[in-house]
Amino acid sequence: MGFPAPAAVAFIAIVLVILPLPWHYRTKNIATLSLAFWLAQGNLFLGINATQWMDNVTIKLLRYCNIGQHQTSCTFTCLPLKYDSNNLVSRFIPLEYSVLFRRHCAQYGI
Repeated sequence: MGFPAPAAVAFIAIVLVILPLPWHYRTKNIATLSLAFWLAQGNLFLGINATQWMDNVTIKLLRYCNIGQHQTSCTFTCLPLKYDSNNLVSRFIPLEYSVLFRRHCAQYGI
């Protein structure tokens, strides 16, 4: 009998990630929604992997093993690069030329 705690923690983490999604959807926070999607998907694969290989190391689902390996490597290498603290700070940049011109004049004292 294996140790079921990693699978349980992964599935609990999925629930905790999904709970605040309606609030982020109402505020149209796309960055947080995409981060929550990737974290939920990564935890789903981790929970399934922990459940599947709890007792043995026999590969039963070869296609799932390949898909899960690619998804896990993408989750744990690309997400830290994409969602660093500099990218999460969103700034409103107006597209109107007059606003940009006034901001430029105020910044450089023209």
